[in-house]
Amino acid sequence: VRIVNRINEKVAHEEVLEGNFRGKPLGLCRDESAQVCYLYSTEGLYSFEIRNEGQNIWRNYLDKGLYEPALSFARTVDQRNHIYNKKA
Repeated sequence: VRIVNRINEKVAHEEVLEGNFRGKPLGLCRDESAQVCYLYSTEGLYSFEIRNEGQNIWRNYLDKGLYEPALSFARTVDQRNHIYNKKA
């Protein structure tokens, strides 16, 4: 399973399906409230926990020169200062 960042289109995470995975993968769905992604196959349902998904979104926007979205996702004073310095 390859997870791609939709902002910068780079691979954010890659997971090899081994062990008890069975069947042909059919699709993915996401439970936003539980922060879980489910992969369903012809023979089962498998879950992936989503952690810290948004921690670097501000940097992805900053790298594209999108300062306002970067500021809206910045969580710390240091992150905001970094954005303001790049904007200057």
